[in-house]
Amino acid sequence: MITAFLLTIVTSTAAPAGCPAGPIGLVGCCRDAPRMLSHYDVPYRQVARRRHLRGVAIVELIIDAGGTVCAAHILKGLDPEFDRAALAAVKLWRFRPAMNYKSKPVMAAFTVSLKAG
Repeated sequence: MITAFLLTIVTSTAAPAGCPAGPIGLVGCCRDAPRMLSHYDVPYRQVARRRHLRGVAIVELIIDAGGTVCAAHILKGLDPEFDRAALAAVKLWRFRPAMNYKSKPVMAAFTVSLKAG
């Protein structure tokens, strides 16, 4: 189960490594949050089953203006192997990007919870 649960308010204007230069969704930047178009969860689901894990990992994604995950990091981990598999999987996800108030796509941070078990 994948639950997108919070559009994160980012206070830094610097894009992380791997992302295009430019600001990341600051307070009041976005009319619409990113919307998931496709996801791939097989790797971390297999790890969770094999290791009998239960719980939730929280991952922050930076989604560029094209809807691609350009950076991801674990905010709350569950298990090192699960966390590695989750990061590999979320980098393949595709989104409809966040839209600013001028209806232009913008880079934004988005937090998702990944359930194991």
